[in-house]
Amino acid sequence: NYNKLISTNKVWNNIGTNPPWEYTRFYKFSSDTSVINAKTYYWLKKSNDSINWQNDVLMREDTVNKKVYVYDNYRGEGLIYDFGVNEGDTVSLFNSVMCYDTCKILITDIDSVLIGNQYRKKFNFDILINQACFQLSNLFIEGIGYEYGIYNIGGSSIGGFMPRLVCYYENDTLKYTNPYYGSCFTTTVGVENTDEQESITFENLSNNALKIIAKEDIKEIAIFDITGQKLYYNNFSTNELILNLNNYPAGLYFIKVLMESNRLVNKKTLRL
Repeated sequence: NYNKLISTNKVWNNIGTNPPWEYTRFYKFSSDTSVINAKTYYWLKKSNDSINWQNDVLMREDTVNKKVYVYDNYRGEGLIYDFGVNEGDTVSLFNSVMCYDTCKILITDIDSVLIGNQYRKKFNFDILINQACFQLSNLFIEGIGYEYGIYNIGGSSIGGFMPRLVCYYENDTLKYTNPYYGSCFTTTVGVENTDEQESITFENLSNNALKIIAKEDIKEIAIFDITGQKLYYNNFSTNELILNLNNYPAGLYFIKVLMESNRLVNKKTLRL
């Protein structure tokens, strides 16, 4: 069965590949839509912390013909995915957001990859000669998209932020991990700045619990999932406590700790 790309129950976790910095960026589709030329487009949103989201690009999907389009105010609509192709087909992509010209690719073979408990098509391609586009990867996966950014396929820019997919979630459940990476997050995740390290410590216990010790009393703690939904909130008046994470599925969670001095400390934690 065809697994559509555009869905509000999905989250893409990407790592920035612009050396020497490495940072995380999340993408998800919003239920917010725009109707342009009688066609309905969905907003793809981006976030650096999975809590604060902003609009990125407009995209739409033709589920009958298994095609995905991106929209630019100046260059209009462009085809960026055709999930209905066969081996040996030539496809003319037009990334109207990232390129001024078409990008012709040749589908060399179609394989499969296990996503959760379902196999989905993996399309391998070559770029035909004399094309304006530049690709960092030569594959895309049905329902997930391009390895270097959901809408970056067929683009011509090689500078700036180049997102590389590391982990993909459906319904807050981890479904796919890029085999190139050993973790869903950058090496800097969970590292607070110096003054935070001196005033509060976080210790991951073996029973999926998080021990928090602070030099001043803690007033409030809130836990958010990767979509920004608040899962837990409580008031405290203590400088030492243990949070039980056993009720949460494996994934990334954001913990906000409000201190007695009204200073806010953010912590990213991975429940194994």
